[in-house]
Amino acid sequence: MTTPSLAIISLILPPLLLLLTMAVHPCFGFPSPPPPPSSRIRSRLAGRGSGFGPSSSRGGTDDDRDPGKKSVGGGGKRRRTRSETSVGFLGELSEREGWRGGSKSSSSSSSSSSPSLVLDRFGFPPPTEEEVFPPLSNDVVRVPVDGREYDRAYVVSAISRHLGVNLDAFDDSGRSVHVEGGGEEDDGRTTTARWSLRMIHVDPPIFLVEDFLTASECESLSSFVDDDDDDDKRVRRIPSPTFSSSSSSSVAVSRRTSTTWFCRYDAVPALLAKARRLLGVDLNRMEEPQVVRYRPGEEFTWHYDEVPRSGLSNGGQRLATLLVYLNDLGKDRGGGTAFRDLLGMEFEDGDGEGRPRRGRLVVTPRKGTALLFFPAYQDGTPDERTLHRGEAALDDKTIAQIWIHEGSYRAGTPEGNRQSCAMDGVEYEARRLGFS
Repeated sequence: MTTPSLAIISLILPPLLLLLTMAVHPCFGFPSPPPPPSSRIRSRLAGRGSGFGPSSSRGGTDDDRDPGKKSVGGGGKRRRTRSETSVGFLGELSEREGWRGGSKSSSSSSSSSSPSLVLDRFGFPPPTEEEVFPPLSNDVVRVPVDGREYDRAYVVSAISRHLGVNLDAFDDSGRSVHVEGGGEEDDGRTTTARWSLRMIHVDPPIFLVEDFLTASECESLSSFVDDDDDDDKRVRRIPSPTFSSSSSSSVAVSRRTSTTWFCRYDAVPALLAKARRLLGVDLNRMEEPQVVRYRPGEEFTWHYDEVPRSGLSNGGQRLATLLVYLNDLGKDRGGGTAFRDLLGMEFEDGDGEGRPRRGRLVVTPRKGTALLFFPAYQDGTPDERTLHRGEAALDDKTIAQIWIHEGSYRAGTPEGNRQSCAMDGVEYEARRLGFS
């Protein structure tokens, strides 16, 4: 064989051998097909330490849980920490799969006008709702109300492991000891109003406070909701974040399609004075008051109110959610606050007088009524039973809300917003209302 032929062979042979090696060697061969969707998704969620694995219900890793703390009555309470909220995790997932703020990125295209299923890089859909929010096991304690009238001792027992309610503000019938004017006009006369405390779920404890805000107070807070006035220094308008995936399948998302106005503390002294009276906590434990507006069709899908581990340095965990409805919505108009895993008492004729029946606990918005529940136990352990959503409504829905923390909370918006700035106004309202 001539020298030029040998030279040519020496140039061609090494690449051929390399290609042959890559084809048969396990490190270079074709990748194995991914596991089935359900097992792959579950293993990915369970392995993130985010509390979404089905084995933990939603409670972090085994090392994060305290097996000695089950629940009120023996089940459901688990010690855990979470590195991500459901919204944060799903936002990351949506971004990774080619979605930005609820619309598909330009890098993806659809060849059909009909909605297409969004797949991840393995060719599988994102996790379903049940995989992100696994159903609670049957041994998790949940105690609905039994239909009895207000019972102070019963309420004391129900709130023993949570932040609870300042029962000194109420008499033995559940009516507030203070009386204020400003009720609806009746035959030209202004009526007086008293709060009415009603427990609508026992464990976890959930309450309604009827007539918590007067009609004029509701209207005052609703006046903050103005798309055309971004110069109002009392509030800062922020579109609520939206994370979504495919609309063609039951993809699990935590999606909030509303607009939020963060209020300066000194702009809402009556709301703060009443929140302090109801819960018996200092102002420095309260987050920025918010007014949230939902347009028809807007919603906040299943979520928890707890703070992720990364945010616990600012005030610790959220112990209470105080939400006040600023307008009425009829029972068939949507917009209710629903708790997925809890049962409520309904009435067949819709007026509270008929035969009661059980169904998912859903609170229908009623102007001036406050909804109070507790995202975490008093020791800061999140309560997995409080998964809830704001249902889409056929009409506008407006709410005010405040979250209460374990310790002192530093407000972030609007700039310079401080609880101390509201103290004079809150004390004035407390004296006017007879709180002090």
